[in-house]
Amino acid sequence: MTDRTRELIDEYDLEPELIEGLLWRFEADLPVPDPEALEDTHVQVYEFLGEDDEPLRSAADHFYQFESHDEYGVRSDAPATEPDFEMVLDELVDAGLIARTDDRRPRYSASFHQVLRELGPEFTRGEIDRLCAETGMDKRAVYRAIIDSHDLTLELER
Repeated sequence: MTDRTRELIDEYDLEPELIEGLLWRFEADLPVPDPEALEDTHVQVYEFLGEDDEPLRSAADHFYQFESHDEYGVRSDAPATEPDFEMVLDELVDAGLIARTDDRRPRYSASFHQVLRELGPEFTRGEIDRLCAETGMDKRAVYRAIIDSHDLTLELER
């Protein structure tokens, strides 16, 4: 991080994750979550979630759709049970690749925008802090989705 970046963070009380989200948005040389670096099962689940207009569903609902899918669920390295599938979803959330709500039964989507649009559309930094703490979502990915969106807004004041 440059001295000027540090000065801006201190002067305006900016979140480092917001700056990293901006850097991701403008394709700066900063490591971003990479679906191609995943193992086969994780790639399958990630690709599956990206289909079908980004459905926002519980793990059980996604698993039912995945299991009966003629390309993904029938493969030999597909998750064998619903708990296996949910574990993969959790690992994809941890990797910053998919979004999760903080409902009593969390719902998952490959689209951070869709999740945030449903939960928002307006956010404060404190709300993002709480959301990410409760869901395990990557704060940089959340900020990037808000920055990329015309219908999500961010209030920078605490």
